Amino acid sequence: MKKNIIYVIAITLPLLGMMGCKQGGNAAADEKKTDSVAAEASTEGTEVPDEEMEGQSGIYDASDVAKYWQQRTIQVTGGKSDIVALFGAFNKEWPTHEGNRIMHQADPASVPDDGFYEEGSIVDRKNGYVESSWFEGEDLSVVTACVWGRKNGHKLFAVNMGKARNDMGEFVCFYDYDPAKKTLTPEESPVKKEHLIFPEKPIELYRLPHEGKVMEVEERGALIFFNAIYTFDGQNLKYVGHDTGWTSQLEEEYRKEDLDDIHYTLTKFALIDIDGDGGEEVWVRTAKDEDGAIFCFGEEGSPSLLITESEGKRPSIGNGWVGIGYPAGGPSYYNHYVTVRNSTKWQEFTDFQVEEKHEYYIGDREIGAAEAQEIKKNIKGKARLIKPRWYKMAK
Repeated sequence: MKKNIIYVIAITLPLLGMMGCKQGGNAAADEKKTDSVAAEASTEGTEVPDEEMEGQSGIYDASDVAKYWQQRTIQVTGGKSDIVALFGAFNKEWPTHEGNRIMHQADPASVPDDGFYEEGSIVDRKNGYVESSWFEGEDLSVVTACVWGRKNGHKLFAVNMGKARNDMGEFVCFYDYDPAKKTLTPEESPVKKEHLIFPEKPIELYRLPHEGKVMEVEERGALIFFNAIYTFDGQNLKYVGHDTGWTSQLEEEYRKEDLDDIHYTLTKFALIDIDGDGGEEVWVRTAKDEDGAIFCFGEEGSPSLLITESEGKRPSIGNGWVGIGYPAGGPSYYNHYVTVRNSTKWQEFTDFQVEEKHEYYIGDREIGAAEAQEIKKNIKGKARLIKPRWYKMAK
């Protein structure tokens, strides 16, 4: 029985960082409304003739491929349907320098050497992955492609492309390969706006897997990066959440500092801006909102714990500060505040009250009432009502 295979082709921007993936009629994209990210790269209406798109020597610019790839179904010739055959058909339809370099390495007779196709490519037939980069002056463009076998006997094929000088970000062309018809038919991107944290920004980077079933879509915040994770389920790529790159570190800091006897598993996060400087602080919580914590990242993007929740109590968030209060046993009560400046923890202040008596601390250092009153001046205004958007944390 033949395996169904899905091919994916990707052309990336200045960063490689690529992994790979195991192998396992014209599309009416202009008539179909969709919220997929790839659809925005296409254009509605009549396709522009080749002579208006092709550059020197019949080479396409990535920006033209981004606009029109969904309007062409590709015929695959020959008796094979591995990564080289599928990418070769794509590159024949949409030739680029990066694609020519890949094909010259895979099959030198298919693309004559013109002096700069000798090096810089990866062709991994076993794992169904190819990659190449191309420098022109200080500009860099990259092409990667991979393929998965689908349950229905077809294949999912993906190609990732992009060019630095166009300031266009990256995009991925997704195709379904039909072994009966020997065609690559464009299909909708699995990347939807509702999955993304910054849907208004161009995607910085796609990572197609050299091996495995995971595609990463990198987004850039003011201080930190976020990766939307898509896992191949045997038929399609499914969104499973975001991997922040620091998820395990947040979990470790939360468990170390949390005051509750029961430690929960953090499953979601939201972005907030405590001090109004445009940099994101990250609020992490459990699935049922039993517990959570808030972190800042500073100018260098390293996480620092601001505050942990306790006994289901949510923190108060003001302009430049975050605080939480809860009983400390008997007639005592604990109020803890952290002020934030330039996305960095600036000062920790604690007011520990036992009946009518107050003890004040900056960090672990006890201070007097007069100094405490001066510090309270930095905790200005009432707490704000914050209704953040929550995102799944990929595990």
